[in-house]
Amino acid sequence: MFDKISIFYMTGTGNSFKVALWFAEIAKSLGLLVNLRQVKMTKLETKTDIRTLCVFVFPTHSFTAPILILKQIFFP
Repeated sequence: MFDKISIFYMTGTGNSFKVALWFAEIAKSLGLLVNLRQVKMTKLETKTDIRTLCVFVFPTHSFTAPILILKQIFFP
């Protein structure tokens, strides 16, 4: 089971941010530590361990993830 959740979100209109907040509220109500981070132009420092669940929330672009999200996931 997970002790911590890191939520990485990218939003344009605010809809993805709202979903990330909903997710964070539910996780907090379950007693988990939550780290909410916005993905921007610069690379985010990710320090996670085996007990941390990473969640990515983003709008789809042409049926895929935005390039900034893909870089965050595949090139840590």
